[in-house]
Amino acid sequence: MFEPALDSFPIEAIKAGIRVDGRRPFDIRNIEIVFPHQEKTGHAEVRYGKTRVLCMVTGEIRDPFPERPTEGILSFGFRFSPLASPKFEAGRRPSDRCVEISRVVERGIRETRAINMESLCILAGRKVWHIRVDVTIADDDGNLTDVASCAVMAALMHFRRPLVSTADGQVRMFPVTEREPVPLTIHHVPLCMSFALFSQGCIAVLDPTAEEEALRDGSLTLTLNSRNYLCAVQKAGGVPLSPTKIFDLTAIAQKRMTAVNRHLLRAVKASSTEVGWTFSSHLPSAPSQVPAPTRTPAALTPTDTDSTSQLSSTSSMSASADDDTTKASSNLQKKRPRG
Repeated sequence: MFEPALDSFPIEAIKAGIRVDGRRPFDIRNIEIVFPHQEKTGHAEVRYGKTRVLCMVTGEIRDPFPERPTEGILSFGFRFSPLASPKFEAGRRPSDRCVEISRVVERGIRETRAINMESLCILAGRKVWHIRVDVTIADDDGNLTDVASCAVMAALMHFRRPLVSTADGQVRMFPVTEREPVPLTIHHVPLCMSFALFSQGCIAVLDPTAEEEALRDGSLTLTLNSRNYLCAVQKAGGVPLSPTKIFDLTAIAQKRMTAVNRHLLRAVKASSTEVGWTFSSHLPSAPSQVPAPTRTPAALTPTDTDSTSQLSSTSSMSASADDDTTKASSNLQKKRPRG
């Protein structure tokens, strides 16, 4: 806990439009993405400033669940290292914050069906791929949810599973030296964007540090993807937020998520050609004023395949159609005979 005399300083700085570490309210810390092994895919390390999260993805062949015989299995495991923060103690029951972080990250991937689970089926009702995602919190300097979300997606995109074939009901797994391993089928890339709320929700900052989290009144975590779909919302702390405020913060999160997603894709692409490749990026500063949202964010549908450009054109077409309808209605009212 911070000293009472110092509690008001970070909040007063945020009210003045500058944070203790020099960032503006909606700036994200320096992002570093590391893939330590090329021969062992699925290993990723992501840093947001001093916050560091490790993720490892592994796969094995096993029997499917009886209720889902044609789908693979995706499981998550989160480990909060006692070395990451004094708040994490070995042998103790996970705190509510630890449970919240793991659920938000898992829900953003599993319930939005970011991974094609049917592509993990080998023999229907008999053999499927079991993909396990193990997340380790190495250093906690705030905003663990966003860093863990980025680390999980980086590891899933970097992972390659061995190629298998089936003959006479038997499964054969080819070594990496014989056949090229194949990546997972990923429909979209959901990433978390978290805000710390101050002054009863009147002030919000993106990517809060541990000091800011200790002083916040509440939090808002938005899970979005590159198609500008709002996949999930997690609000904690009891601070009231109006729909307009949520839409404004969503517009900010969409822009920042697009930049993070672009850097993530570049890092994964470059890692395929360089061993132990490290990607470091400092995102440009975001405006301190919250822009008005261009449109209400839509809920994610697993079958949606429209691109952002298609969504934009559809929105403009709908707007012009509404204008035409309004003009036609006014013309009819003018031509309507009196009496």
